[in-house]
Amino acid sequence: MWSFQVKPYLERSSVRLSIEQVDAFHTCLLDCDDVTRVDRLRDRGTYGPNMQILCWAAFLRVHAVDPSWCPEVIQTSEPSIMRWEQWRKRQRGDGVWRQQVIDTSRLTLEELAAEIAKWIRTKLGG
Repeated sequence: MWSFQVKPYLERSSVRLSIEQVDAFHTCLLDCDDVTRVDRLRDRGTYGPNMQILCWAAFLRVHAVDPSWCPEVIQTSEPSIMRWEQWRKRQRGDGVWRQQVIDTSRLTLEELAAEIAKWIRTKLGG
């Protein structure tokens, strides 16, 4: 999910990234099954579990595999620094689209931290 939250930072930043300048980018979706998601949301007492949250999770799962899945969900028509025309070229299996999914459903926080650290190490080549 991190990849979708970077937009506000980039819009404020003096750094301008272009997809043409990158060989690949890596994102990691921390996911869990829907029952676990509902239980966690209830336990936290934050956002109430609802179908909108479950649908967003379903979108992220499919989008992790296929970047062309339902672009209208995140693409806007308003002026933006986002280069949608570059992203729309991406298809399932595209070498540039490498998104890892870590299922957190049965992991403790310590196990999750270890999984994230392992993923980062693999991306850094170590």
